[in-house]
Amino acid sequence: MDNIRQLDSISQPGNIIQPGNKRQRKIKASVSLLTAAAMLTLAGCGGNGNGAASPSASGGASSPAASGAEASASASPSETPSGPPVEITMSAPAFEKSFPAGFQDDPVMKEIEKRLNIKVNITPGNAVGDISAKFAAQLASGDLPDIAFVPTPDLLPKVVSAGAALTLDDLLDEFAPDIVSNTPQRIDYSRKFLSKDVNGSTDNKVRFINLVGDYADDPLQAQVAPYLRYDLWKQLGYPKLESLDDYLNVLAQMQQLEPKNANGEKNYGVSAWFGDSPGWAQWSLDVPFSMFKGVSNNMIYDLDMVTYEVMPRLTDPNSTFFEGVEFYRKANKMGLLDPDAFTMKFADFLNKVSANRIFLGWSPWSVDNGNVEFTKEGQTDKGYFQMPAPNDLDQYMLSFDQPQGGSTFFIPKNSKHPKEALELLNFLISYEGAELIFNGVKGETWDEVDGQPQLKAETIEGLKSDPDYRLKTGVYKYHNISGRGLSAVDPKYDTPVYFSYLPDVVKERLTPLQKEGAEHFGVELPGDLYTKQKKYTSYDTSIVASLPAMPNDLTATLTKITTYVQTNQIKLIINKDDAEYEAAKAKFIKDVQDLGADKLLDWYKTEIGAIVAERG
Repeated sequence: MDNIRQLDSISQPGNIIQPGNKRQRKIKASVSLLTAAAMLTLAGCGGNGNGAASPSASGGASSPAASGAEASASASPSETPSGPPVEITMSAPAFEKSFPAGFQDDPVMKEIEKRLNIKVNITPGNAVGDISAKFAAQLASGDLPDIAFVPTPDLLPKVVSAGAALTLDDLLDEFAPDIVSNTPQRIDYSRKFLSKDVNGSTDNKVRFINLVGDYADDPLQAQVAPYLRYDLWKQLGYPKLESLDDYLNVLAQMQQLEPKNANGEKNYGVSAWFGDSPGWAQWSLDVPFSMFKGVSNNMIYDLDMVTYEVMPRLTDPNSTFFEGVEFYRKANKMGLLDPDAFTMKFADFLNKVSANRIFLGWSPWSVDNGNVEFTKEGQTDKGYFQMPAPNDLDQYMLSFDQPQGGSTFFIPKNSKHPKEALELLNFLISYEGAELIFNGVKGETWDEVDGQPQLKAETIEGLKSDPDYRLKTGVYKYHNISGRGLSAVDPKYDTPVYFSYLPDVVKERLTPLQKEGAEHFGVELPGDLYTKQKKYTSYDTSIVASLPAMPNDLTATLTKITTYVQTNQIKLIINKDDAEYEAAKAKFIKDVQDLGADKLLDWYKTEIGAIVAERG
């Protein structure tokens, strides 16, 4: 299909875009152009570009898309919209602060309606149970929202093969100027790496837009670290925490000190959400133990983020994978591992933390619900504190850089309002959209003072002490659909776009328990335990995001190995006999080698090595 227009030239993936002059937002009232583009995309491109048809349930998909565009008013966010607001349906990832699906009436959503003339009917992942199963059913039936979140990467080729997604190449310049100017590397990444169908064929079209991304380095605390019940650790006399075994011993003492919660339910040292969607279910096993060693990983390799050495993960008995397995196995032997960890989803895990039944988490967002409940009960002396990592911190991966973005969304071909859907995605990726999502409405929760943003005192206090503040005000409520990272630099102010990261605000954010913990360790902020005293690095996810398409035979091998690992890792964890465990571990390693793990590792070594060499 001939392009109506070409996108501006864009940078290579992985090149971090530095803040520049803010591009003036201007969306022309060119409804007929969008309609024509949508119809050409639907009727002339043959679905996914390889002859695959759209889902039958979306028959006549071109008509709703076109009629939706014709019927809706075209208005720039900077203009005063006219006419009744357009109602957009949108699915989204899970949020730490759960809220029911539907139209939201907080000030942030009202401001979006005011600026865009769009009302968002949002369905968070927390509200649907099995989000992957829900999406698969919607894809099969064609009953997709106007903006659809793709829960796991393995579903992307299925969207392409189903011909379910609107191609955006001819629409971005006109209706998404901020996406074009602010995140060109995400467009390039989408075109190069997200356009494959289930057979590995690609037409290099842009179907998917990634939100989140950039950077998210919180100066207050580390993204991933042991977050331990500090009040119980204090009661125990501050026992040493220099290794993973030390942590297990302390958790056992905590369980003796507080065996049940206030409701008489049994407490556990640690839990997980191994029963969630593939990939996400692995988080508790994969991420903490690799970050403690300064490496990133996927199923096959560990990647040293200083030397860029690619190391075997499933076939090295001392890898971060087996370190995680053995930590949970020991916890299980000691009665510290929540037995529901093997079947739970993340929402269930958060509920247990809310009930104060878990003593250790690996991130602030995984334990925040527990801190909220203690605050709600007026027990500010209780809660979780970021503790030292269980190694000597010679190397520690502190944060993630995601220039290619994180969560993936698309506009279905049968969307009733494709233009407005794209305008909404564009606004979310703009800096002013991020300002709104992260900090709330200017004049209500923050002001501009002497040309700089300043959170109001009541906003800082509300975020710190009111468990329902986010839900009531919308401040940070929708963070998982922002198009920017928390510490991305806002070119208007030359500050982090998340104003809670401003130096004065960071100090104000400290809770009484965090102040006590920082004082105990002799630092100003909890995060200083990592950033001020030892070497650390960050995970540049763009390196792996720039990998070429994997050959089909290796893709099939990776699928087989992933299925094997997710089935058999639990068997390793629940094995309480040491001799039997060692035998099972040896068999596990041989099995993945027989399935082709070494061949996959060689491919990653070659391709990652080429990327690193190219970038110098």
